[in-house]
Amino acid sequence: MAKPRPFFGPGLLVSLLAAAGALAFGVLGRSPGPGPVAPQRPVASTKPPPLRKPEPGELLRLDLSSEQEARVRALDADWRRERAALESAMSAASSPARDGKRTLEQLRAGLQDYAALSRRYDAVRQEHWNASLRVLTPAQLREIETP
Repeated sequence: MAKPRPFFGPGLLVSLLAAAGALAFGVLGRSPGPGPVAPQRPVASTKPPPLRKPEPGELLRLDLSSEQEARVRALDADWRRERAALESAMSAASSPARDGKRTLEQLRAGLQDYAALSRRYDAVRQEHWNASLRVLTPAQLREIETP
């Protein structure tokens, strides 16, 4: 009679050991997951508010005397004239040449001119704003928000 083949061979033994190892690693080898997440308060944005650059005409909303109003209107008109001239010069400095061809040096010079004009624009605006603030009384100064 033929001898029966063994039911348990080396392949089955290796397979059972591999399965037991994987099961033990899966159950015992796992680190506990993160605990429950606590609800968090909304965080305030760290982004700064938009930059506000006031102009003299904004002060006309205050309760001004006729002399104050006339002075603020004159400062505002002067600022608007200077602003128009500076904006025109900045536009010319930033626009391409008529034929559409500019050398690198011309582009650099235009950008430097624009940067200088932009600084001048802000300085003139600030000068007019400061001059218009000097027209106000201390009580009126408390009513406005200065930058």
